[in-house]
Amino acid sequence: MRALRILAWSLVLLTARVGLVAADAEIKVTGPAGTTAYTVSSLAAFSQSECTVTDRHSQEAAKYAGVAVRELLLKAGMPDGEAFRGRILRQAVQVQCADGYMVVFALADFDPAFSDRIIILALRRDGAPLSAKAGPFQLIVPGDKRPARWARNVTAITIVPLGDPPAAAHP
Repeated sequence: MRALRILAWSLVLLTARVGLVAADAEIKVTGPAGTTAYTVSSLAAFSQSECTVTDRHSQEAAKYAGVAVRELLLKAGMPDGEAFRGRILRQAVQVQCADGYMVVFALADFDPAFSDRIIILALRRDGAPLSAKAGPFQLIVPGDKRPARWARNVTAITIVPLGDPPAAAHP
């Protein structure tokens, strides 16, 4: 019995040391259709996207895998196709992180009619779960010259309507 306890504690300490992240961690995605909470395991049911990018710090290639943020936004009620015009273009996507860090994108950044890049919510790097420092959810934005929008420890993704433009002044 004592050996089992020691083994269990060893696994807990190893998990903490390696930086593996709990599979029950959640991210909330909010849009016109409401809010949905996803876990690492529930996101595994989505079609997986991959991208290979150069790590700015180590200058080594890293392969990230996860869910295209577009797929999550569509489930949250982001319009698609011909509906993606006019007032819809006044919406933004706000990404929040556990440490209070926040980044913002135009909603159009996630539509293939406006951009060819696929922004992913990464769950894995080089085939392994993300480290505790980066995960369990990290935003990967291929093509950005600076990785400032590569948000780590993402906790929420929200479609935010921006207000109407100010009324034009008439002389």
